[in-house]
Amino acid sequence: MFIAFLYYAVPRLANRPVISVRLGWILFSVWNFLLDLPGWILVHIGIIQPLEWAEFPLLVDAAATQDLVLACMQFVVPLAAAEHSKATTLLKAECAIYYGNTGRGDGLSARRLAPAPTNVREQQPTQVMAELALKNGVRGTSMPKWQGTLTFDEQRMLARYVETLFALKEPPSWP
Repeated sequence: MFIAFLYYAVPRLANRPVISVRLGWILFSVWNFLLDLPGWILVHIGIIQPLEWAEFPLLVDAAATQDLVLACMQFVVPLAAAEHSKATTLLKAECAIYYGNTGRGDGLSARRLAPAPTNVREQQPTQVMAELALKNGVRGTSMPKWQGTLTFDEQRMLARYVETLFALKEPPSWP
């Protein structure tokens, strides 16, 4: 019942769909008819006792774990993709002119700045450092404070995204 509730509530509360409704029905069917129902039948006929989940046969336990991991992915992946897309849009709109399309600090206006913007692909800021730089700006540079312009959540999201740019093998595309 709890997983069914998640499929109802999470997409509505987060305003994001699950990866696949079909996968949701498959997971629901596997959980209820191939894991839960046979497990409780085994309990009722006395083959196993309902003490812990580990009392179920190992194969059932492995299938249940896989089912739960896939169910979690149903909710997490759309949320992460939405954050990535929003962060990319914000960076393109606000930062690409300074940091360039790859975070190397080589944007169109970077040559006119002293000191030049940090190359976040070679010098990784921690999340805390990036959040503080976004909130307060960086003294002695042209990095402005974004507090009041970007919300706290947008600042944290950008800080997480910038941290992921460090030492990427292929640059992200900010068209």
